[in-house]
Amino acid sequence: MEKAWYKVWPKDVPRHFIFEDKVLENYVEEHARTNPDDTAVYFYGKTITYGELAEMYMQLAAQLHARGVGKGDTVALYMENSPQFIMAFLAVQRLGAIAVPMNPMFKRAELSHLLGDAEPKAIFIQESLLEHLCPILPEFPGLRIISTALTDFAPDHPEFPMSFGPVERTISRLPGEERILELIHFDDPIPPANACLDDTAVLQYTSGTTGMPKGAELTHRNIVANAFSFRDGVRTKPRDRHLAAMPLFHVIGLINCMGSPLCNGGAMMLFHRFVPDVVLEAIHKLKIQHWVSTATMNIAVINHPNAANYDLSSLSGCLSGGAPVPRPIFERFYEVTRTRLLEGYGLSETTAQITMNFMENARIGSAGIPLMDADVRVVAIDDPTVEVPPGQQGELTFKGPMVMKGYWKNPQATADAFVDGWFLSGDLGHVDEDGYVYISGRKKELIKSSGFSVFPNEVESIMHKHTAIKEVCVVGVAHDYRGEEVKAYVVLKDEAVGKVTEQDIVEWAKEHMAVYKYPRKVEFLNELPKTGSGKLLRRVLYERANQIQKT
Repeated sequence: MEKAWYKVWPKDVPRHFIFEDKVLENYVEEHARTNPDDTAVYFYGKTITYGELAEMYMQLAAQLHARGVGKGDTVALYMENSPQFIMAFLAVQRLGAIAVPMNPMFKRAELSHLLGDAEPKAIFIQESLLEHLCPILPEFPGLRIISTALTDFAPDHPEFPMSFGPVERTISRLPGEERILELIHFDDPIPPANACLDDTAVLQYTSGTTGMPKGAELTHRNIVANAFSFRDGVRTKPRDRHLAAMPLFHVIGLINCMGSPLCNGGAMMLFHRFVPDVVLEAIHKLKIQHWVSTATMNIAVINHPNAANYDLSSLSGCLSGGAPVPRPIFERFYEVTRTRLLEGYGLSETTAQITMNFMENARIGSAGIPLMDADVRVVAIDDPTVEVPPGQQGELTFKGPMVMKGYWKNPQATADAFVDGWFLSGDLGHVDEDGYVYISGRKKELIKSSGFSVFPNEVESIMHKHTAIKEVCVVGVAHDYRGEEVKAYVVLKDEAVGKVTEQDIVEWAKEHMAVYKYPRKVEFLNELPKTGSGKLLRRVLYERANQIQKT
């Protein structure tokens, strides 16, 4: 039976993807051979061509191979955004080894868990992060350390303000420690290991908001499928310029900001981190065409006091993920950039987006339709074997070439995550008659108030219509009579601070939504807690609210 979303599928976008026997690194090598002088990476004014990138990562791969790293071994990448991250990732791919991107904000305990679980043979590490590794090194004898400084590949005269600079190293050189700069200037490259598409390429650790992070095994097929889905969905072309300000350790940054441009011969305009002033200036000066962002980044840009001073008309494809985007932000984004913001949905386990809106048929409020060869169905919240009809709320489940192989060394978690081959996302929502997906919230975040189901994202979407609210997060708080009641954590716009009270927000909400749904408690914060990739840490606020309630 034909999929419902084929009725709205763009005519110039293929419905299916024919895989070649190539992994990401093979595509980069091919671009280096055919267009060696094309820009692969731009970093604050320093340009690295495809030919130069290939030469460096192949030399790095040869050095890793000489040190015992081979097919199926794991290699950790504990770095912020930099050209070195890209070189290390591609070197690992060339060996058929498994890359383990690690959040550079992780400290000792988190680092110890990930290294213990992934068991890497080597770690690429930023010098400024060595202080977190040193205390736990005795736990990991034999771990090869390859260090780098962010300034190693930075220009002497940057074209944009850099959010980093030379850092005086406080830790003496460790026994056996080597530096990337020392490893990329000699040795003939080795041939690729001929990794298979279904081999594990990446261990993408989940955010761990409900427990210790699990390693999602992403295959080469997963990466290539999503890289080309993004290309076709956003209509990117070779040599297009892609803004890469998302963290590359995060699956969105890894796939959309790095994997897709490199697969397709595009140019990564790489920045160390997201800084609104720098992003606006970069789009203006570099004429960037594609930008992958989060709702948090979008808000920062559209609320920037000088946004109107920049020419953002070069933007043609902007994808937002990580959290639903309220309608007022969509509308304001278009006013500022003159291009539509395309919303998508995905998880670490689906190798970034598995649904997205296309330019010609985007629906505000929806996460779009399934991508090439992907499938979605909605099942009953209390029984994942029962499919529910269009329009009815349930848990979203997915199939497709973007869905992970399973969880690393965790067969029970893998078994729990799949039912009859369908991946249980843990997210609630519904699908309409045309196959568009709408997200209501996490299954574990559903609020039960007076017997009614309250979806946090729905309440937040309504509250974003209040002219004083900049950001909002809604959680459930234990209540003796109602079971749970709704509490909202609110960040006010600067001009509203001191003029709008918590009670003003409560009264406004009471007028705009059902009695069981409106927040009866409001607390103002200066900022909402977020992960390093800008994803809201709702669990932190849930625990805070319920701890306050207990006391």
